Amino acid sequence: MNFMMILIPFCLASLFLGSSNTEKSEEYKPEYRPFKQGEFLRYNIHYGIVDAGEATFSVLDTMRKIKGNSHYAIKVTGRTYKSWDFFYLVRDYYYSHIDSASMLPTVYSRNVIEGDYKDKESYLFDHENEIAKGKNSLGESQVAIPFGVQDLASMLYFARTIRFYEKPEGFEIPLNVFFASEWFECSAMFDGYENIKTSLGIFRCMRIIPKLVEGRVFKGQDDMVVYVSADKNQVPIRIESEIFVGSIKVDLIEFRNLSYPFDCKIE
Repeated sequence: MNFMMILIPFCLASLFLGSSNTEKSEEYKPEYRPFKQGEFLRYNIHYGIVDAGEATFSVLDTMRKIKGNSHYAIKVTGRTYKSWDFFYLVRDYYYSHIDSASMLPTVYSRNVIEGDYKDKESYLFDHENEIAKGKNSLGESQVAIPFGVQDLASMLYFARTIRFYEKPEGFEIPLNVFFASEWFECSAMFDGYENIKTSLGIFRCMRIIPKLVEGRVFKGQDDMVVYVSADKNQVPIRIESEIFVGSIKVDLIEFRNLSYPFDCKIE
């Protein structure tokens, strides 16, 4: 089980909520902040019928100064439970520093252990000149990027700054995503609302259908449904996905320090 099969659904969950604007002259200005320092989200990962691991998303307590600008410090982790470590050990760490004004990432890094596979990479994004500079397991690296590209860790938080719960059903939007020294084009469609029952209660959610990269991890382009809280927090509540080696369900099991009341919780 590759942890990217877990993290990709989280990040693609926010594709619908991202901005399609990639023109410098029309740079997107975030409307509001649905998260704050100290926010913590924890998810249980079901692989088939088994609880296989967990993922956490944290906004660290301290803002960071980079090039004179204040940045949110984001940490995303993924790990298998001890009962799975013998079969396939996962210990993944992703970090992103996001400019608090533009909500674009400036510094991104990942350090992953997935079975016998290990990898590290770190990049500095120069959005104005459309270049990402850094290093990966092969050495120094420079990648041409489109303006406004998001990394896997920053995407969720950028997405949540846009009030897309006001969009009509059928609305579809693209987004550029940077991962493993490459960037990818994806899109997703808003497919209406649905009540979702979890261990935390019943939530009113937006149902989102991402358009995926067929053949790499997923069986087809539409083999995923993402449920995002239909409130100002816009927190992913559940992700369900069919992949080549089975199915995955990811559920929110803990949250702390949300910016707004969880108004989407029905009971």
